[in-house]
Amino acid sequence: MICLTQLIKQIHGILCETLFINNLIYEFIKKCDSIFQFPINPVYMSHIRFLYENISLKLKLKLNSNILIIPDYICYDEKLCDCINSTYYYKNLTCLHSSTLDLISSISGHIWIDMILIIESYFRSCLNSYTFLNDINKYKNVTLLYKCYNSSKIISKHRIFDENIDCCMIDDENPKLSCLINDKHRIKCIDNDECFSSLHTIDDCPFNENEIEKKISFQMFCNGLEEFYYIDSNGKNFTDESECDYWPCNNIYTRCDSFWTCHNGKDEENCYDKICQSNSYPCISPYNYTLICLSSNKVNDGIDDCLGGMDELKLCRHIYPSNKDPKRFRCQNNSLCLSSFELCNNIKTCPFGDDENFCNNHKFICQYNSNINRTFIQDIICHSIDNEKNRINHFSINTSPIYPQLDKNINKEIIQWKQKQDNIQKNIYSKNKSYIWPWYCNRGLILRIRFQNKLNQRICMCPPSYYGNLCQYQNERVSITLGLIRADRRDVYVIIIMLIDQNQYINSYNQFEYIASQNCGIKLNRYLLYSTRPKNISNNYTIRIDAFEKYSLTYRGSWHLSIPFLFLPVNRISALLYIPSYRQIPIISNCFKKCINGECIKYLNKEYIFCRCFSGWSGIQCDIKINCQSCSSDSICIGYINNQSICICPLTKFGRRCFLKSLCPKNACLNNGQCIPTDITIYNNHYYCICSDNYYGSKCEYRKAKLDIYLENVNIPYFVLAFFFTISNESEPILTIMLQKLTLFQRLVTFRISIPYNIVIIKSNRKYYLAVIQLISNIDISTSINPSRECISIDILFNSTLMKMSRFQRIKYYHIPCQIYHKLNCFIDEYYLCLCTKDHHANCIEFNYNKNLQCSSKHYCANNGQCLQDHPTCPSAIICVCTDCFFGNQCQYYAKGLGLTLDEILGYEIKHNIILSKQSFSVKLSAFITMIMLLVGIINGIISIFIFKRKTCQEVGCGIYLLSSSITSIIIVILFSLKFWFLIYSYRDFIGKRIIIFSNCMIIEPLLKLLLYIDNWLNGCIACERAFSLFKGIYFDKIKSRKMAKWIIIFVIIINIILIIPQIIYLHLFDDIKEERTWCVVLYSSLLNTYTSFIIFFHFFLPFLINLFSAIFIIIGTARQRYLMKNEYRFRNHFKNKLKQHKHLLISPMIIVILSLPRLIISFTLNCNKSSEHFWLYLSGYFISFMPSVFICFVFVLPSATYKKEFRQILSCIQQRFYLIKTNKFRNKLS
Repeated sequence: MICLTQLIKQIHGILCETLFINNLIYEFIKKCDSIFQFPINPVYMSHIRFLYENISLKLKLKLNSNILIIPDYICYDEKLCDCINSTYYYKNLTCLHSSTLDLISSISGHIWIDMILIIESYFRSCLNSYTFLNDINKYKNVTLLYKCYNSSKIISKHRIFDENIDCCMIDDENPKLSCLINDKHRIKCIDNDECFSSLHTIDDCPFNENEIEKKISFQMFCNGLEEFYYIDSNGKNFTDESECDYWPCNNIYTRCDSFWTCHNGKDEENCYDKICQSNSYPCISPYNYTLICLSSNKVNDGIDDCLGGMDELKLCRHIYPSNKDPKRFRCQNNSLCLSSFELCNNIKTCPFGDDENFCNNHKFICQYNSNINRTFIQDIICHSIDNEKNRINHFSINTSPIYPQLDKNINKEIIQWKQKQDNIQKNIYSKNKSYIWPWYCNRGLILRIRFQNKLNQRICMCPPSYYGNLCQYQNERVSITLGLIRADRRDVYVIIIMLIDQNQYINSYNQFEYIASQNCGIKLNRYLLYSTRPKNISNNYTIRIDAFEKYSLTYRGSWHLSIPFLFLPVNRISALLYIPSYRQIPIISNCFKKCINGECIKYLNKEYIFCRCFSGWSGIQCDIKINCQSCSSDSICIGYINNQSICICPLTKFGRRCFLKSLCPKNACLNNGQCIPTDITIYNNHYYCICSDNYYGSKCEYRKAKLDIYLENVNIPYFVLAFFFTISNESEPILTIMLQKLTLFQRLVTFRISIPYNIVIIKSNRKYYLAVIQLISNIDISTSINPSRECISIDILFNSTLMKMSRFQRIKYYHIPCQIYHKLNCFIDEYYLCLCTKDHHANCIEFNYNKNLQCSSKHYCANNGQCLQDHPTCPSAIICVCTDCFFGNQCQYYAKGLGLTLDEILGYEIKHNIILSKQSFSVKLSAFITMIMLLVGIINGIISIFIFKRKTCQEVGCGIYLLSSSITSIIIVILFSLKFWFLIYSYRDFIGKRIIIFSNCMIIEPLLKLLLYIDNWLNGCIACERAFSLFKGIYFDKIKSRKMAKWIIIFVIIINIILIIPQIIYLHLFDDIKEERTWCVVLYSSLLNTYTSFIIFFHFFLPFLINLFSAIFIIIGTARQRYLMKNEYRFRNHFKNKLKQHKHLLISPMIIVILSLPRLIISFTLNCNKSSEHFWLYLSGYFISFMPSVFICFVFVLPSATYKKEFRQILSCIQQRFYLIKTNKFRNKLS
């Protein structure tokens, strides 16, 4: 019986065919019972069995012994299948006759397999076992289970509406029950109560307004064929052919396609030699095969008037879409349509033979551009077929105006696009092999070992995943699938995947090279084995992935992957990793782990930290020395396994110990391409070429097309997005997206692309512009975009009445804007980009302008920066759109880490390599003000020093504070001037530029901040000194005051230095290659930002409050003392007198506060935009904040009567000296 199944070819060494030929099978069947079971065991669900009648079986064998014998009865357990009606009983079996089931249906092509599949489908509603049947009561109230109607079967609700009948009444396929559970994997249709299983897609939902417009292309509207329908919310029916009054029937997609879209045939005029008059259709009479000119009102009227139904082409066009050999000849009174090759071939395909009756024994010739020897019948039919072949089936720009107009007189380079590589044919030499031991080693290889004077012995060589003498056991392992993404495709990396435990012990590892330009989009499958068999379940195993740059062996970061189910023998993990463009994770200084010979690092994808050991060290704390002598001297050693070092090789070496050299052949890469040698032990893997931006190809042999776009009268955006459309009549347009970041003053954008393109749309500041439209792809194009090239939104072009229509209706009016606004180039809606043609028609292409360009990684851009990439897996560019005041490729730097700086305000106003006289007005004005401030500040400072150095001014500590403040003021003014000129010269290219930039950022800026803070605190000390002297009265010790002042000044300096150190530590120089600028920035952290804000308030408000309250205390205190001595006057009068007497105590701090307040305000309000609307406000506020240091003499000397008196004495001394000098000169002349 086993031979009858055709599952095997032989049994007991006897071929099954021999049994049939010699009728030996009858001898075996005679021994069977009249009714027997085969096979002995159930064929399905442990209770479905096959029964055969011996007589019936013999009869079938005589009729056809080559087919499988269908069982006569299918038997089952009645208790498990309580809703199936039986038709036969045999002993204790309940059975169905096989005729109840269609067991001869062909599904897979193998009748036994097909029969099992049919059995499975029919008995699917049965229970699996008695175990569930006995405990059925405890499952009745489980919310995730569903009880079948009129059956005891209970199924999971996830099996409802899954296209598999699980209940005998088919109630589990009721669509009304499909949304019983809120399953995120189910497909919920819009405006519908059906939830399809995950086997479906959203396209399987019934059409709604949005979905139908996604499915139907623009050229299918109003083309004469009803293919789609839509019911709006009011229950009104619409089709793609309804309400076409404003749709031109004679357009690029209907013209000359042999089908009358226009009722008068205007779309088919002048398409071939005119045979009939206008408004008439030339065709062949089906009765006498003569030419007739059919009236226009008889075309497409549903009645066949022409041979082959050529006047009624709707049915054939609908059933048989256009192809290379369109079927447009319809048989008489039939829906069968034939191509030209099926006519006159001496085979009557049509029921009435009308495909052969008109031939007259002539072979039908209908080929491209071949009208020689054609009969008039053939000529007319061929015209229709030829035009059908030339029909434009996909989006075309043949009628669109060309932009830009290229100069025809210039000899342009012919574009040479890379051709598709031919399939490489591999010659596989097959030899007669012995398959005696085909599965002897399972997944391994058989190795024969020959001993002297002994028989051969077979042993198995197992792959790493298997072990055992026959490779019969699987190793416990972790299978990992990696996808890697890198912004710069020219980089080469070494990736190390390590399976480690909680002690950082490496169980196994895998090392490979990743070349971004070659391996992008390729999923890398690797597996890692545990070091022990079985694995130690008490260990906490994880996966660590390290990345090193190949050129310099620089560490780039690490990732941490958890193993979710350690109890399983095999874990499968997949991850998509973004390699940072710089060393993104800094060394963590406050690490809770002590890294002795390493650095504390945070993983790129998690908040965990670990000790990354230096070369030659390992362990949790990097305290275990590794013997790295086995690695070459120019490699790095990162760990060990099985007493062997793990070596990372430099660019030109490979091998386990990096001693083998791999060099590129001479001129391997063309056009300055960089050759990367690889491991030559890998088949067909000697080297790779990394091409420059201008070339591509395996050897950089092809030049990329260059597109220059000038932004004319368009605000310069942070980035531009370019949509390249490749147009072909063979398929729908192919879209390629490219992304490019712009600098502040960059108006010319250059794209390099390696594919031919015809249309380019530019997105800039959420607006879309038509940049290029060309019929033929050119290698180099220069174009521009301006407001006239903008693609206007349909919301602006249409009135409210049209916009209230459903989109299915509204699209029928899309030709109107092009007919009204003749200067309109394009417009867009939610799904279409529409171009206006030369004949003022709309020509629309599907365009998803809301395409998701967000990066998959949430960790690539720091500090809430928006990550954008132009391709989901192989991006040519990844950019971070940073929030205000953040800089860097990944928004890692903060511009306001030291508070307000001149770099933020004036940085974007300074032009690169431009002399001062040709700089902008703001820069020249700033230079002039800076020099005035320097001159005035030095003079004021010197005068103040002379005043406060006098003995009368230094009787108390207040004079010492003022003297120190005068010195700091002079230094502040000098540093401010240096700061300005260093900033100017940092934008000039010369030898000492880097020193200037470093000094400006790391020395001058911190010193300037420090001295400003010290100056504020000295002013506060002056106020405290005065208030304290009033409080002590006659007991005030002037000598002690002077001594205390000197110590306090030292203390203030030290404290301010300590407070500014945390900000200086995080200072960095960031080289913005794109903008060709170097910024003084701070590596951002939220804690540092909070600290900076605190420092600004601390150094401003506290000295101000001290000044204010001290002045109030002095005035009120002296007024009270005066009131107690002379109480005949009211306290109010004494207060006014003392306020007038000590007004300088209030004037000085108020002036300082007023002049410093703008600096404080703009420190928190400056948004760091490249072009600020309040530039002059910020610039003036910044300069004003230095006025207290510039005019220190006016702030402290002039408001005070005492210091003013000293100032006059100094002036008097200066006058006397000048007088003595003049007198001496006069006496010298006389003598």
